[in-house]
Amino acid sequence: MKTKPAGKTHVRIARKIREQLQQLQRRRIGDVHQQAGILLGQADRIRIGRQKLAICLLRGWSAAAKMTIRNIKTALMDMPHHVDCVQRAIETHACKIPTLREIVEEIIQLEDEFSEVDYSLKNRTLSAVTEAIELDGVYLGPFEIRLHIDRIASENPQSSFDVIALDPHPASSNNSVVHPHVSDEQMCCGDALLPIKSAVEGGRLSDLFCVIRSVLETYNPSSPYISLDNWYGRSCHGCGYVVAEDDTFWCSSCEHDFCDECASCCSGCSETTCGGCLIECPVCENRYCAGCITICPDCGEAICSSCLEDMQCPCIEERELE
Repeated sequence: MKTKPAGKTHVRIARKIREQLQQLQRRRIGDVHQQAGILLGQADRIRIGRQKLAICLLRGWSAAAKMTIRNIKTALMDMPHHVDCVQRAIETHACKIPTLREIVEEIIQLEDEFSEVDYSLKNRTLSAVTEAIELDGVYLGPFEIRLHIDRIASENPQSSFDVIALDPHPASSNNSVVHPHVSDEQMCCGDALLPIKSAVEGGRLSDLFCVIRSVLETYNPSSPYISLDNWYGRSCHGCGYVVAEDDTFWCSSCEHDFCDECASCCSGCSETTCGGCLIECPVCENRYCAGCITICPDCGEAICSSCLEDMQCPCIEERELE
C-alpha cells in the first residue's frame, strides 16, 4: 500500500472528484428538463382535449365528447405522478456541490478514519482498507474499499465502488463470495443504499467509506449471498442447496457431493451414491451401483446379480413362452 496522499495530491484528488460531481449536477439538470417536458406533455393532452370538446359542443357530438372527457380524465389521473417526478428531480438537483477545500477536508478526514488510504492517478481510484473482519466466528480478513472516481457521475451509486478481499476466505461453495454481502467485488448495500447514494452525490467521502465499512462489519442473515451457517458448507450437485460439510455425501461414481435428500445407496453393497448413478433392476426393481449390476449374456439386459443367478431375467420367460 502506498503512503497517504498529502499536499498537492489531496488537491488533485479533490479536483477530479469535483469534476465528476459537476458532471453529475449537469445530469440532474437534464433530468429536471426531461421530467418537466413529460409533465408539459400531459398538460398538452388536456389542452388538446379541451379544444376537441369545443368542437363536440359546436357540432353536438355527444359520443365523441364522452370519449374526449375520458381521455382528459386519464391525463389528469397521471398528472400527480409526473408532478412528483419533477419535484424529485428538482430536489435532487438542489444537492450542493462541495467546494474544492471541502473535498480536501473530506479526504483528510478519511485518512483519520482508516489507517491505510491510497490514491492511484493512473486508475483514478481512491481506496481505504478496513481492519480484519470476523463475523460470528467466521474470519473474512481485511477489505479494500475502492472508489472509482470516474464512476461517481453514474446513475447507479453501487457501481462507483468495489469491495476487494485482501486476504480472501471465501465461502466453500463459491469462491466469488468473499463476504456474506459481497460477490464478485460488488456489495449488496441493502438498507445502506440510500445513505451511500446520498454520500456519493454529496461528495461526503468519509461518510461513504464509513457506511460501506459498517455494512462489511455487520451480518444481515435475511439477505446474504451465502449465510454464515453455510460458509464452510458445500453445494449439493443435485439441487444446488448448500449444506454443512459434515452433512454432505460423496458419490464415488460421479465424484460429486450431495445432500441427504439427493443421496442414495446401492441395494447390493450399500455404497453411498447419488440417484443418477444407480441402475434399476427390471426384475426386483431395486436400484444398484454399476459394480453390483450385471449384464445378461443372452439378451444384454442390465440386471442385478441376484436376479440373474436365480434365472429371473425376462428373456428366460420369453424363451419359455415360445
